[in-house]
Amino acid sequence: MSWTPYELDRLALSIVLAAKKRDQDLAADRREREGKPKDKTSSIGRESSLGSLNQIYKMRAACSYGLERFWGEHLRLAHASDPVKPSQAEKQDKDKHKEDQAKAAIIIDTWLSLVGVMATAGIDLPNTVIDLNKGKHPQPLSADQISQVSHHIWNLPTMEAQICLSVLTCLCDALVWWTQRLKGGKPNQTEES
Repeated sequence: MSWTPYELDRLALSIVLAAKKRDQDLAADRREREGKPKDKTSSIGRESSLGSLNQIYKMRAACSYGLERFWGEHLRLAHASDPVKPSQAEKQDKDKHKEDQAKAAIIIDTWLSLVGVMATAGIDLPNTVIDLNKGKHPQPLSADQISQVSHHIWNLPTMEAQICLSVLTCLCDALVWWTQRLKGGKPNQTEES
């Protein structure tokens, strides 16, 4: 394998910007449901307070547990078989459900970016993930699909697995860096010298 610039920083920026947009959309939907007017001066930090960008810090920590656990974390957050619930208390659970799906989307975006980067390097990683775009309640992966992905990852040659984990760690470091730059402050905030 020869060195190729993989543009991890560009990928990280696009993942963080997509997460920021999802958080803003969720916050706008929540304000609309609650009958609150749109706040055009709200800070980026408040818009992202839903926690989806905070997931990036957890993703970086998850790198130490290995590729298969990193991939598997989106299964927990996607709530693929969560039922629709009618009561007010359960409506709050729906908000949590949407927030968790936004967190799962960051993991999915990161994983699929890693798959693309590693394909460029000639390393085949599985690209099987839950499709969050299939309605309100996406279909969960079957036990066979999960087993196949785990088996594929566990059977990577040691050197390839180490390379993938190193690239994933670098990608997550870039995600953390961009999150720190884009998460806080006001959109039109200027620096004073």
